[in-house]
Amino acid sequence: MEMAVSILGGVGLFLLGMAVMTDGLKALAGTALRRLLSRAASTPVRATALGVVVTLIVQSSTATATTTIGLVSAGLMSFTRAIGVVFGANLGTTATAWFVAIVGVKVSLDVAALPLVFAGALLRLLGRKRVSAIGGTLAGFALLLFGLGVLQEGMSGMSDVINPGDLPMMEGVGPWRAVAATAVLVIAGIVMTTLMQSSTAAVAVTIAALHAGAIAPDQAAALVVGQNVGSALSTGIAGIGATTAAQRTALAHVLFNVITAAVVLCSFPVLIPWLDSTAQSVDPTLLLAGFHTAFNVLGVSMLLPMVGRFSALIERILPERGPVLTRHLDRASQTMPDMAVEAARRTVAMTLELITRRAQAAIEARQATPLREAIGDGAIEAAKGALDETREFLSQMARPPEQPEAKGRLTNALHALDHSIRLVENIEESAHDSGVDGDDAALRVLERSRAALELASSMCGMIAGPSDGTQAGSTPASRGALLLSQLATLRQLSEGITGDARLVRRGALGSAIAAGAPLAVDRVMARVDAVRHIDRIVHHAWRSLEHLVAGGAEVSRIEGSGMPATSEARPVGAS
Repeated sequence: MEMAVSILGGVGLFLLGMAVMTDGLKALAGTALRRLLSRAASTPVRATALGVVVTLIVQSSTATATTTIGLVSAGLMSFTRAIGVVFGANLGTTATAWFVAIVGVKVSLDVAALPLVFAGALLRLLGRKRVSAIGGTLAGFALLLFGLGVLQEGMSGMSDVINPGDLPMMEGVGPWRAVAATAVLVIAGIVMTTLMQSSTAAVAVTIAALHAGAIAPDQAAALVVGQNVGSALSTGIAGIGATTAAQRTALAHVLFNVITAAVVLCSFPVLIPWLDSTAQSVDPTLLLAGFHTAFNVLGVSMLLPMVGRFSALIERILPERGPVLTRHLDRASQTMPDMAVEAARRTVAMTLELITRRAQAAIEARQATPLREAIGDGAIEAAKGALDETREFLSQMARPPEQPEAKGRLTNALHALDHSIRLVENIEESAHDSGVDGDDAALRVLERSRAALELASSMCGMIAGPSDGTQAGSTPASRGALLLSQLATLRQLSEGITGDARLVRRGALGSAIAAGAPLAVDRVMARVDAVRHIDRIVHHAWRSLEHLVAGGAEVSRIEGSGMPATSEARPVGAS
C-alpha cells in the first residue's frame, strides 16, 4: 500500500510540476514562440528543427502541437510547414526521457528541490508578470524533481512485488504469443498516456520501473512505443470541431505516431534480442531513452522527405468543408487573443478580396446594370455573412489582448471590419449602372476605380496568404515593404477619385440646369449617385486595407513605416 501511494504521489507531483513549469515557460515566451513558429518555418526542414527547439523550451509536445494547430487555423502557417513542426515536436519531447534516465532515477534531488519550490512559489505569488512566470517555472521544475524522487522511492520496492515474468513476455515464447504480448504492452502504454495526459510522465514511470528492475528492456520498449502513440490523442482531441486545417494538422500528428510505431513494431523480432543483449553492458535506462529518440528520428527520416505527398494524402482524407471565407475562424483560437485577432484580420482580407475583385470586374465590363446586380447577390450575401461571423467571433474572445502591440492589432482589425461592412452596404445601395458615362472626369473615375479595386484585391490576397514564407518570392519584410508601397498608391487613387467625383457632380448638375428637362435631371442625378457610390467603395477599400496593413506583423517590423495604429484621417469630401 505504501509503495502504491508513493508511486501515485510521485506521478502526481511530476504531472503537477510539468503543468506548472509549462505554464510558466509559455507565459515567459508564449507570444514570442508563436511569432517564431509563424515566421521562421520557411521550409519543412526548418519547421522540424523549430518544432524541436520550441518543444525543448516549453517542455510539452502537446503545447507545441496545439499552438501549431492555432497558427494553421488563423492562417499564419501553411499546412505543409505545420507538419514539419509536428514532426519536430515528437522529436523534441524525447529530451525529457534523457533527463529522467541520466539524473531523475539515479540522483536524489529532494534536498535541492524543496528550497526551489519555496523560492519559486514566493516569486510566483509576490512577483508580477515576467517575475511571476519565472517563479512558476522554477517551482514547477522543483516539483518535477521532487516527484521523480518520490516515484524512484516507490519504484524501488516494486521489484519485490512485481517482476518481468509477471507481465506479458516477448522473449522465449512462440511468435503468436510474442505478438499478443507486444500488443498488450503497446495498448497499456497508450492507456498510461491517456490517463496521465502526458507521454513524458508515462515514459518517466516506465524508465523508473526499468531502473527498479520491475520490467525488462523489451517490455519497456513496447510500453514506450504505445506511450508515443498515446501522445497524439491530445492533439487529435484538440482538432475535433476545429477548422479543416486544424483537423488536418491533428491527423498528421496521429498518423506520424501510428506509422512510426508500426515500422518499429515490425522490426521487433530483430530489435528486441539486440536490446536485451545490449542491456547487459549498457545502462538499460539510457538504452531506453536512446530507443525513444531513435525511433522518432526514424519517423522523421521516413516522412520528412515525402512531406508533400504526406500532406496531399491528408488533404484527400479531409477535404475542405464549410464556407471558404470563414475557414480561419476556429473557436479554439478564441482562448489565444493574438491568434483570434489574426484569424479575424485574414477573414476580413479574404472577404474584401472577393468583393473588390467582383467590383473591379463589373466596372471594367461597363455593364448597363446596377453594380449590386453585376457583382451578384450570392457574393454579397457571402461577404455579409463572413463579416457578421467575424464580428461575432471577436466579441466571443475569452479575453482581450494584454500587450499594447496586440491591443493595437485588435483596434486595427475592428476598423478594417467596420470599413469592409460599410463598403458592402454601399454596394447594396448602388442602384445605378456600373458603366458610368459622361465627361472626362467621369471616365477618370471609372479607370481609377478599376485600377484601385484591382490593386486592393491583390493586396488582400497577399495579406490573407500564409506568413510563414510559403508565398513565392517574398519574405515577411519584403512583403511588408511592398504592401506599404501599394497602400500609398491606393491612397493616391482614392483621393484622385474623390477629386474627380466633385468635378463630375459639379459638371453634371450644371448640365442638368442648362438642359432644364426633368428626364435629363434624372439621368444626371443617377450619374452623380453612381459616381458617389464608386467613390465610397474605393474609399472604404483603401481605409480597410490601411488598417489591415497596419495590423500586420510584416509592417510592424519595418522601422519608419509611419503606419497609424488607429488613424481615421480621410480626404476632404469623402464619405
